[in-house]
Amino acid sequence: MRQLFCAGLLSVSLNPVSTATAEVYRCPGPDGVPAFQSVPCPGGSSAPLALEPLNTLGEGVRKSEQAWLRERAAGQHDRTRSTSGSATAAQRRRQEERCLKERQRLDAVQAQLRRGYKPGQGERLRRRREEHAAYLRRFCD
Repeated sequence: MRQLFCAGLLSVSLNPVSTATAEVYRCPGPDGVPAFQSVPCPGGSSAPLALEPLNTLGEGVRKSEQAWLRERAAGQHDRTRSTSGSATAAQRRRQEERCLKERQRLDAVQAQLRRGYKPGQGERLRRRREEHAAYLRRFCD
């Protein structure tokens, strides 16, 4: 078993084709349709195709967006930064609305637990109560 493992490891390490340096060859197919393959064509008359990378940063976007993409790629973009005071007020208002709805949901679950429930609902209701309470502890008050 150990010899089989070593042979497999050796064959993987000696593989001449790497995904980072893969080359693509265009060869004529039997019906005249070109075939693309990773090994040279029979006869050796083909050269590898020059392919451009597909993941270019900011291709086809404005210069201001390119700068933002570069900052984000470098990890320098601050997501908490606000452009104006009114946006901050709007965000606070939305968060207050979410907190109010979450409190209402928590109250509804607690009322259901007090009223009574079917045997299969108990665990689900207690889990929902804990999720609502955890949200309120984390984001509200």
